[in-house]
Amino acid sequence: MESVENCRSYPPLADCLRYADPNAEPTEHQPSVADVLQVKRYLQQRELPQELIERIIDEGSYWPHSTIYIERPRTFPVYREGKRHDGGIFIRTLPLGVHGTEGDFRIVEKDFEDGGTAWEKKLQIGGLDDALPSAPMLSSSRPCRKIEFQLWTRDQRLRKQFPITFTASYVWCDISIEKLEAPISDPVEWPARFLFDECSAELSSMPPDTGRPFYPPSMKLLKNLAAKSSASDHTMFWHSSDAFDKDADGDCFWHFLDNTFDRQAAKTAEVGKMVRSLQVGDCMSMLAYSRFPESEAPVHEARVTVYWAV
Repeated sequence: MESVENCRSYPPLADCLRYADPNAEPTEHQPSVADVLQVKRYLQQRELPQELIERIIDEGSYWPHSTIYIERPRTFPVYREGKRHDGGIFIRTLPLGVHGTEGDFRIVEKDFEDGGTAWEKKLQIGGLDDALPSAPMLSSSRPCRKIEFQLWTRDQRLRKQFPITFTASYVWCDISIEKLEAPISDPVEWPARFLFDECSAELSSMPPDTGRPFYPPSMKLLKNLAAKSSASDHTMFWHSSDAFDKDADGDCFWHFLDNTFDRQAAKTAEVGKMVRSLQVGDCMSMLAYSRFPESEAPVHEARVTVYWAV
């Protein structure tokens, strides 16, 4: 996976937010929907059982993807009309598995200027792909296979007051699953601001866990490290197969206040359930939270890549 620094080499918002750099270093091949279907047809011509074909595709991680990258330095909590809001959205994925969402989409800081393209652009999604003879058959039960999160953030201001004794962090990032009010079939215009702004009128959010309000839940994405004020590039992986990447940023991924998930096996099992629960059209929103008045959550940029099966 590329670093956030490499991602900055791409051109800014253009061609409906899609980015590509013909001069970039060669990277691992990312198959398209058409590529996956072509491989499946080849294997079917060899008279392989469909179950074996699906297993080959999954074992090779040969899935299409949708990547959203946003560079927008923000500090949480946010203040609107003089009122403090402990949390807020930073990035939202496009609807899972919907035509037109495949590929890479990027918004950089200057696109957020007043009247900038980040607020005005609209994506054409839904409908059928003219390059395909028919609509691809998405996996109806478990379409999502893997999610990669990359976040550039740092510890909060509260550490300055307690440089030695501050052992817990109440600044964290969490993931919310949002569902479309109605399935997308015909082509629609998807505003670019949905990638980073509230849109409660168009999406319905799953109710949050209110058992421990204002505290990092055990299933949070990331909790800032205590006594570490320098900015860090955090990379995390969620798999539908209950697997985990040993090279992931474990120091921020596996530490929890209540030790509910203090083992990798327990965490990955719960994450796997969440990934497998995603359905076609679902969006995932990453929100940043800051618990106490003197704490801050500076988030600089983030990238989320979702892989799904066809």
